[in-house]
Amino acid sequence: MQPAFSPGSRLNIYYMVLEKLSSFAEGKYDTSLPFHDIATDYEAKRTDALQQIEDMAITKRIISTCRDRPHSSMARSV
Repeated sequence: MQPAFSPGSRLNIYYMVLEKLSSFAEGKYDTSLPFHDIATDYEAKRTDALQQIEDMAITKRIISTCRDRPHSSMARSV
């Protein structure tokens, strides 16, 4: 079975993805660091927002009990 992409096209796709990731990380993260240091830097910059959300203990979405009513313009057409 032939591979879906030739090795040359895989390399092109890799570089396109790398370019997109680099442009996304530009100014936000220091990408010259090893992966472990990038993850550590991210954890250091992350606030406690996730913990605050979990502390709210929201477990169920409130569902409206009113019935759908026809639009007022449709109700007047008699």
